[in-house]
Amino acid sequence: MKFIHTSDWHLGKILQGQSLLEDQQHMLRQLVAAVESEKPAAVIIAGDLYDRSIPPAEAVKLLDDTLYELVVTLETPVLAVAGNHDSPSRLRFGNRLMQAAGYHIAGELTDAFQPVTLTDAHGPVAFFLLPYADLGTIRQHYPEAEITGYGDAYQLLLADIDRHRHPETRCVLVTHAFVTPGGEPEANTSDAEKQLSVGGVEFVPAEFFQTFHYTALGHLHQGRQVMEKKIRYAGSPLKYSIREAHHAKAFDVVELDAAGQVTITPWPVKARRDVRTVTGRLQEVENHPLCQDYVWVSLTDEHPAPEAMERIRSVYPNALGLRWEALHRKLAMETAPLTLERHRPSEIVESFFETFTGQALSTDDRKLVTDLLEEAMREEGGTEA
Repeated sequence: MKFIHTSDWHLGKILQGQSLLEDQQHMLRQLVAAVESEKPAAVIIAGDLYDRSIPPAEAVKLLDDTLYELVVTLETPVLAVAGNHDSPSRLRFGNRLMQAAGYHIAGELTDAFQPVTLTDAHGPVAFFLLPYADLGTIRQHYPEAEITGYGDAYQLLLADIDRHRHPETRCVLVTHAFVTPGGEPEANTSDAEKQLSVGGVEFVPAEFFQTFHYTALGHLHQGRQVMEKKIRYAGSPLKYSIREAHHAKAFDVVELDAAGQVTITPWPVKARRDVRTVTGRLQEVENHPLCQDYVWVSLTDEHPAPEAMERIRSVYPNALGLRWEALHRKLAMETAPLTLERHRPSEIVESFFETFTGQALSTDDRKLVTDLLEEAMREEGGTEA
């Protein structure tokens, strides 16, 4: 059986003030093209369809249009779970009606224990859809159990799923979690991923999933396998953070043979606009050809220049951030943070302004800061602004 594994669409995402809906629409057109070409038995979405629990209307329409194209026009079932960014109740609204058309969405834990069964030439394949739930919700579901973290929670949830499995049926699990070898802590791949819990209790051991023929994971944004290829993150299909600049984004085309062995082929996603870093002197960057990519700019000039971001945006209209490398190195070399004991208050204000705006204070602004600080220091009985 062939199916496409994807996750973490984050529809409605805003990146540094920039709406990504056009980029997401471009990405989803490629998913539709992949389905038309590959003719899979299903599309799996492993959570975080939206970027927030109350998504903008435009994001809801984009999801609706895409699901109609996949489920109705292309007659391809879609199997999805809620992620930690989603609102389960909103996602699963009308799910009993939509199941008849081929859209199966699990938003609540009670949706997890009856599989969606699809059939190919080799027989049935059971898909269990286990959505994200916070630990408080899981504790309410198992009031007699002691649950200290997601490892404990998944042991209970998977034991319940096991009771609904047929031992001779190929079985796929779809879930949204932070899965690591041994349940040991690992760093997230992106600051676009919200932490699922605190204190090291969010990690689920990959060993728990070895009895499934394939585990389709969502949450981490970099496509990767965990311990073995049948336990896999598809990753987000777009870059949602500068920490994702090195990621190769794709949908995973998964083929499950008669024995349940998997073959995985990435279907690369070509972004409408890339997310990347641009490095160089300001004058060099100004001479780059016009580019619509989302960029963070690292300038290597010795001293900050006025109106640098405006000059950068003449060639990179979608520039998202600016860092002066020399200033960054200078601050990094400090053995202690800026303090009143070692720096004048005006120096602290100037440094803060340059760090967070990428621009130096103008002469007039510097005088205004000095005057205000001197007035404040006089009122407090101090000196030196």
